[in-house]
Amino acid sequence: MGKFGLIGFGALGIQIQNYLTQSGFDKKEFVYFDDIEFSNEKSNCFPFEDYLNDLHGHLQFIVCLGYKHLKRKKEIIELLKGNGRELYTYIHPSSYINQLATIEEGVIIYPMCNIDANVLLKSGTLINNSVTISHDSIIDECCFLAPGVTVSGGVHIKCCAFIGANSTIANGISINQNCTIGMATSVSRDLDENSKVIGNPMKIVKSLNLI
Repeated sequence: MGKFGLIGFGALGIQIQNYLTQSGFDKKEFVYFDDIEFSNEKSNCFPFEDYLNDLHGHLQFIVCLGYKHLKRKKEIIELLKGNGRELYTYIHPSSYINQLATIEEGVIIYPMCNIDANVLLKSGTLINNSVTISHDSIIDECCFLAPGVTVSGGVHIKCCAFIGANSTIANGISINQNCTIGMATSVSRDLDENSKVIGNPMKIVKSLNLI
């Protein structure tokens, strides 16, 4: 097993590193890519944009950008793939993954998740604690599913969507790219690109504070 390159090292990066160290990886195996000030303070750390340097071609990369930076995360993952870099996939051992599910590279799955048959999780998606994704659903690149989300069967969530904590997505729904769904929302109809919704019953809003 080679070293891990963690791109961005805020709260999400610390969480992911903690899961990896709990799985038996030593902190000496981590290389960090963050801002210059961070790089000057921490050993084994490089400026953020240095991840494409050929010196780091041996690393397994994890893009640790949170839900506010999903489009940037997608751009970085495309650059990594285009330059032949390896993306690391992490699945917490307490999560259940059906043998007929497909998990692409660079997916992160937190504890106590349930991924059903014929589910497809594409590169860069993060599945937080206690998420359930039912049969035949597709989650595209760089989506972020917050804790407690329930995705029913045959759902398609397109790239860079954020699904807030404890939200429920009904059967067969299509959520277009760059959508933002507030916490505890019940999504019962298809959503257009860039939609922002919240509530039960769901309503469309112009802005949404997720903090």
